[in-house]
Amino acid sequence: INQKRHKKYQRSIIDDYIGVNAKRLFQFVFFLFTLTHISSCIWALIGKIEYPNWIIQYNLIDKSSTEIYFASMYYNFATIFSIGYGDICTTNKHERLYNIMLQSAGLFLYSYILSSMYYLLKIEKEKEEVLERKLAILEGIKMQYNVDIYLFWKIKKYLLYQSEKDQESEISFLQSLPNNLKNEMISKMYKDVLSFKFFKNTNFEFKNKVIMNLKPIQAEMNNILIGMNTLVDDLILIKRGILGIEYQ
Repeated sequence: INQKRHKKYQRSIIDDYIGVNAKRLFQFVFFLFTLTHISSCIWALIGKIEYPNWIIQYNLIDKSSTEIYFASMYYNFATIFSIGYGDICTTNKHERLYNIMLQSAGLFLYSYILSSMYYLLKIEKEKEEVLERKLAILEGIKMQYNVDIYLFWKIKKYLLYQSEKDQESEISFLQSLPNNLKNEMISKMYKDVLSFKFFKNTNFEFKNKVIMNLKPIQAEMNNILIGMNTLVDDLILIKRGILGIEYQ
């Protein structure tokens, strides 16, 4: 049963991670193809401004607009990413000027992609190292104190979820801001939480203290958040889902 629960926890965490990264990838691909589409249309238009031009040079004058468009897109991809096969070349001053501008844009885009990938990999590596240290401590406590396997997986899931949400970095960032900016950021970032009736008629100082001490958790169905005869010193805010009360 514990193994099944563990696999379920892993699947939920992996699904969240894939969802966030898939969104980033989609945004980048959409931006790239939008840029390529616009540049392809411009390149095809430039091919009709002056004679000789690349369309006539490569026997595309009698081809359909679709074929010319794809040939233009092929040229732009090859130029932006500095591949430069040489099978399509410039033939007049307008095309050469466009080629210079496209190569410059490609250089900046290529540099941006590399620097962004390095930065993301560096951040992910640092997060993984912090998470690995926490998991190693948890594993040591489990072995030393013979912690129940179900409790062990619950804590592990919380650490994984916390690492993915990266709330510690958000709180640290908010604490570094002046009070007026911090209040505005908290109002935007935690708008859904602050809409709870609990915060009605409360001042910003109280709201800030509560927000700064929130610990997000992702509970599964039938999880027991508060057991019987348990001394409760926590405030639980339900952002999504249903919390039931069982009487015995």
